[in-house]
Amino acid sequence: MNLRSTGLEALARAAKVLRIGQQFVFVLGTMRSGSSLLTHFLLSSRDTNGWGEQNAVYKNELDLFKLIVRTGYRSRRRPARAKYYVDQINHNHFTPDPALFNSERLRTIVLVRSPQATISSIVNLSKQFYGGKWGPEAACEYYIKRLAFLKNHLADSNALCIQYEHLCEEPERELKRLEIYLDIKIPNYTSYPLQPFTGTRGDPGKKITQGQITAARSHQENQIPALILATAGQAYRDFLKA
Repeated sequence: MNLRSTGLEALARAAKVLRIGQQFVFVLGTMRSGSSLLTHFLLSSRDTNGWGEQNAVYKNELDLFKLIVRTGYRSRRRPARAKYYVDQINHNHFTPDPALFNSERLRTIVLVRSPQATISSIVNLSKQFYGGKWGPEAACEYYIKRLAFLKNHLADSNALCIQYEHLCEEPERELKRLEIYLDIKIPNYTSYPLQPFTGTRGDPGKKITQGQITAARSHQENQIPALILATAGQAYRDFLKA
């Protein structure tokens, strides 16, 4: 059955009526920032539901309720009641209207990672899975634009900001911050259960299938040109000052 044929918008409107107090969480990051890792920890809580990285466009509040419908469709289960429905979003065009973030239904977690590790990891991933589409220049341009978007969002919201390196080095501290922010309980601070979508929605690599948090790596294997690193580094420092 095709989701479009079921009347996605009609189902979303019905969900909006039936779930008056429903809330949502967006994990807003860059590619290779640990957004899939953090989403897995979020979905280990009994208070959350989701289906990894949906790659859906959210223009208005009704689109939030489409997340419930899509999750039920993709999981082949009736959408379960949950305090939060979760999606991870790593590209600006999926949230074209910043006014959506003013919705009282929506909480946001901003996740960032240092530029050398991020850009190097994007280039590695592209070589392995996407035919080398993302070279250092393209990865840097994406990284800078995404950080600018996230910086503006932080300035205009009460989002929770987490650095990937801190999550890897002190997971209990960072995940407890997350628990307080969302008023949920995460059952384990170092490991997480694999989901049916693990490795297919979000991070396609093997590391996410290990089910546990591991130390952040420096990613020295790719020689990123010094000018690119300098430009990305300045964007990262500007972001951290926000």
